[in-house]
Amino acid sequence: MARWKTLITYLVQGNSAGIKTIELSSWIGKGIIIPRANLKEMSDRKEASNPAIYFLFWKNIHQQDMVYIGEAENLYERIATHGNKKDFWNFAIAFISQNNNLTKADIKYLEARAIQKTKQAKVFLMENSVEPKINNLPEYQIDTMEDFLDNIELLISFLGYPILTEVKIESLAQERKYICKWSSKWPVFQATWVYISEWFLVQKGSLAKIEIAKGSVADGWYKSFQINLLEKGVIKEYNTDTFIFLEDYIFNSPSSAASFVLARSANGWTEWKTEEWKTLDEMERKTLK
Repeated sequence: MARWKTLITYLVQGNSAGIKTIELSSWIGKGIIIPRANLKEMSDRKEASNPAIYFLFWKNIHQQDMVYIGEAENLYERIATHGNKKDFWNFAIAFISQNNNLTKADIKYLEARAIQKTKQAKVFLMENSVEPKINNLPEYQIDTMEDFLDNIELLISFLGYPILTEVKIESLAQERKYICKWSSKWPVFQATWVYISEWFLVQKGSLAKIEIAKGSVADGWYKSFQINLLEKGVIKEYNTDTFIFLEDYIFNSPSSAASFVLARSANGWTEWKTEEWKTLDEMERKTLK
């Protein structure tokens, strides 16, 4: 059985919109949440010059969750560089050692492993164009850094960004799987979708329509989204009418998933149904009443 954990969150500027720190009992690490608007205030903190692993977060034009992962020998100097040169991010979450004993080799190891785990988890899209090689550390230090990364995974998930946690589809209950059909003829074209807490995952092998419905108010969004997923290798053309998903893909709402699959505006709460033809709304929302 998992043991209890104590988390300590501190509002550095006295409000929830400013810089915050988060600590875990009996752990030498510390997380720092840095809104981009408060970057200058970060320079005055004693942790500013510490080595760190950091994560930049934002949403792209398709409202997809994005992350960039990096390492820094001097946290503030590195984040400030991103503040001047990278326009896309909204806030950063950084992790340091409170006794300042993380070496350059340590943070490079953490960066490489975090990128590897984020790529495997497929919860957020990564901006990193290069996947660094995992550097060699002494065996005892690898174990120490893996423990450090486990705590980062716990804290960053607690903050609402479970980018390091891989979703195990095979362990999910069958009743939380839904389908979306758009043809009654054979073959039946459909997608399979899984409801996982706040995540909405369309499964590998699902099909999606290519032709966007005429008069759709968001036809530009659909087309650019299709191009985006084609370029990333998430989908490919299955035939002249449909795409096929080459991997599991997470959407941020049931309606965005249904809209992409059907290539038109769609209410995901009514479009996604069980094999017994009960809607997602009937199964997940109306049962709460």
